[in-house]
Amino acid sequence: MANPVIKVTPEGLDLELERGDDASLQWTFTSGGVPVTDLPSTGWKAQVRAKPTNASNLADAPVLMEFAIDTSDIATGVIRLSWNGDDIDALPKRAYWDLQNDAAGRRTYVGGVVISDDQVTR
Repeated sequence: MANPVIKVTPEGLDLELERGDDASLQWTFTSGGVPVTDLPSTGWKAQVRAKPTNASNLADAPVLMEFAIDTSDIATGVIRLSWNGDDIDALPKRAYWDLQNDAAGRRTYVGGVVISDDQVTR
């Protein structure tokens, strides 16, 4: 019988974004279906890099893009990320992102792959 696994890694959320398009996303942090209302209002960062990093390879994967973060509704568990389409244009076809907060110790909440799709009309 296999040992149980306790997962303390962030939830996975892959993003498929259109090159050149300005856009945003919003979600509500919940616990048991109820919005989490005690999230910090400061200390948020969301970055994109060509590959996931650790202490030994951080210099090999510079930040390619940072999302703008709106926490004006954080008291209701809502956070918004937005980006400029020109920043998506500069990304490789596949990269990695995550959202973390370091206001009270570092915690990564969500992350995954960023896929940058080419578009037709410019």
